[in-house]
Amino acid sequence: MLTSARTASKQKYKNQAIGYLIKDLSDMHLSQTLQDFSNKVRLLYRPSILITIDRAFQEGCTLLVVTASPSFAIKNCVSDLPVIVLGTEFEKEENIYTGLLKSENCFGQEKVNRINKWAASKNITLNVQSAWSDHLSDFDMLSMAAKRNWIGGAQLQKLVMELDAEANFLNLEH
Repeated sequence: MLTSARTASKQKYKNQAIGYLIKDLSDMHLSQTLQDFSNKVRLLYRPSILITIDRAFQEGCTLLVVTASPSFAIKNCVSDLPVIVLGTEFEKEENIYTGLLKSENCFGQEKVNRINKWAASKNITLNVQSAWSDHLSDFDMLSMAAKRNWIGGAQLQKLVMELDAEANFLNLEH
């Protein structure tokens, strides 16, 4: 597992902050904020990625978005795409967020666990054709894929290529 303690700590504090912000709210209370967030995110969609997603879907692939972010926020952002979101889940009691995590943060090795659990629940034998990431904490998850695609700068590229010479890399510093 390649997740550093520092990165894991950032995730912990991020989730505590999100939990504090959503505590005692329902999805209905969050709906306008989530819609505003979604509208901003959709402006950032890369046309080439949308084409890739559509092509994969047309070929019969199941597309997963596996994220450390709250699943309720990301599901709203990609509701117009043919994808399944596996992300960090926050606990609810009677449809009101408690501010606590429902389960482990979907981060690092936990992403692999979530993918495997999802596949088992659907009685699917995994055949991960390709995966994408911009953070080394996803190394275990990308290792599941035949084609591993990384996006980032020279520092990430150096780390990734030392660990996986077969990886594909899109350097965004150019």
